[in-house]
Amino acid sequence: MLASDADLDVDEAALARQRKQCEELVLSMWDGYGNQLKHIEMSKGVVFGRTRVFCTRDAIVELESLREARYEAMDAACVTIQTLGRGGVARR
Repeated sequence: MLASDADLDVDEAALARQRKQCEELVLSMWDGYGNQLKHIEMSKGVVFGRTRVFCTRDAIVELESLREARYEAMDAACVTIQTLGRGGVARR
């Protein structure tokens, strides 16, 4: 069953707010990674559509590699916290 135009009536102001929030999120992420993404220009790596964000393959690969590096750092921090916590419990 296809949706009619009446079913797709969406508040344009809400869409504009969501788009602005999405742009701010991507821009803050891009700025947060700073020099790690310096070889990919924001204007060429990410394009904002009406309802979606489109990334080039290079941008996706770079962001995924940065995400992996961040996860590895978090894993190492979790191991350290667990080690300290278990050591403290064992000493009781």
